[in-house]
Amino acid sequence: MEDKAREAAYKAVRDLGEDPDTYTLQATEESSIWRFTFLPKQRGLRGGGFEIAVAKQTYKVNEILRYQ
Repeated sequence: MEDKAREAAYKAVRDLGEDPDTYTLQATEESSIWRFTFLPKQRGLRGGGFEIAVAKQTYKVNEILRYQ
C-alpha cells in the first residue's frame, strides 16, 4: 500500500471531522485507484464508515462514500 495514498485517505477522514484512529482500515488496489474502507472499531458507534478512493498517480481523493 502506498503511504502517500493512505495519508490522503486519512486526511480526508480528518477533513470530515472524524478521528481515523477509531476506524479499522482495509485497502484494496484497483487498476487506477486505491480504495480505502474505514469501518468502526467498536460496535454500537453511530454511523457506519467511509469508503475513500484515491488516485494512484496524483494521490488525490476521487470519491468519498459515507455508510450509514
